Amino acid sequence: MQKVVAICLSLVAVAVSLAGLHAQSNSSTDSDEARIQDVITASHILTNEGILDSFGHVSARSDKNRNHFFMPRAMPPALVSRADMSR
Repeated sequence: MQKVVAICLSLVAVAVSLAGLHAQSNSSTDSDEARIQDVITASHILTNEGILDSFGHVSARSDKNRNHFFMPRAMPPALVSRADMSR
């Protein structure tokens, strides 16, 4: 149970950090491109913290098309790069 709470708190911390990055970003920046970068960053952070392993993933909903999600190909989250994300 404590591990589940720790994971939830870590996920909240990552979400808050990424939200802060959005607040600091230039308003002319492509919001979907920023979300893609957030998925990549979150994947690397959660892997580094031992929360995700080779079976976990991070996804984000498009700001422009609410029916589209950005999610990397089936691969370990530590290896996710921009080339692995669909646009």
